[in-house]
Amino acid sequence: MTDLHERFDPFADVEALVRSAQEYVQPSADLRPRTLEAARTERCERRVREVIWQAAIVVLMVGLFGASLRHWGDDPSAGTSHLPAAAVLTAEIATPGIDASWNMVDSFTQLRQRQAQVLRPSAKLPRPGA
Repeated sequence: MTDLHERFDPFADVEALVRSAQEYVQPSADLRPRTLEAARTERCERRVREVIWQAAIVVLMVGLFGASLRHWGDDPSAGTSHLPAAAVLTAEIATPGIDASWNMVDSFTQLRQRQAQVLRPSAKLPRPGA
């Protein structure tokens, strides 16, 4: 039965060649130490790459955080770039002696009232819930 199996097995010749070479192939005496040293070197290089990537991410995050802090200076209108220019201008020329943040609130409220007057239709529509 094994003869029939070996006849139709395409790798039978290769297996026979490997079996016949088992006495010829011998590992060198320093194969294990070389393999271990290569594995250690690879692990060390991988760790160095990870540390470099982590340091690069930290530097990037510190740079972004520092750039965002740079915009928080002494200028009270520094963080108002998203507000309409009229609100910022009104807050800057508001009454002295009042905190700039309250000037900004007051000017923004006035701006909203002016916008509501401009956008309000001439006919008064009933308010919801009234």
